Order: sequence, then C-alpha cells, then structure tokens
Amino acid sequence: MSNPHRQFSPAQAQGQSQAGAMGVSHVTLHSGDSAQVVRESSEQADQSQGFLQQTAGQVKDMAHGAGTVVMNAAQGAGETVKNVAQGTGQTVMNLAHSATETVKNSLGAGDKSN
Repeated sequence: MSNPHRQFSPAQAQGQSQAGAMGVSHVTLHSGDSAQVVRESSEQADQSQGFLQQTAGQVKDMAHGAGTVVMNAAQGAGETVKNVAQGTGQTVMNLAHSATETVKNSLGAGDKSN
C-alpha cells in the first residue's frame, strides 16, 4: 500500500509539481481542442441545415412548376375535348337533319306540289 503521508525530497517535489502542471496544461489543451471540435461541428450542422433548407425550397419550387404545367395541360386538353365534342355534336345534328330531309323527300313529304 502506498503511504498518503509519503515524504518527497525537494527534487522529487519539484518533479511532481512540474508533472502536475504539465497534466493541467494537457487537460487545458484537450479542453481547447474539444471547444474547437464543438465549434466546427456546430458550423457544419449550420451549413448542413442551410443546404437542406435550400434544397427543400428548390424541390418545392420544382413541384409547384410541375403542378402548373400539368394544370395547364389539363385545361388545354379540356378545351380540345370541348371543341371536338362541339364539332361532333354539330356534325351529328347536320347528319340527323340531312337524314330527316332525305326521308321526307323519299316519302314525298318534302314535295309541296302534291
């Protein structure tokens, strides 16, 4: 067992004192290094957060733009369908009218001279 009341010579005491001071300096250096590591980690986290926010904004803008393109395409397609339907309806009405006139003429209903 070691003796807590151990006696040191003056040279040993000075050596122990210097070793203790070096240990404190070493701990102080590690504390300073740790603070630097924490600062750098914080800066990297801030940079990462900024990058993610910028990227999220870009994705949002692209999605909004894509939605606008789809909406415009759908509206254009809707107008095209409407125009085709109107044209088809008009064609069907014209054919029906022509067929009615043809039937009337073939039955003599269109002939007023009788």
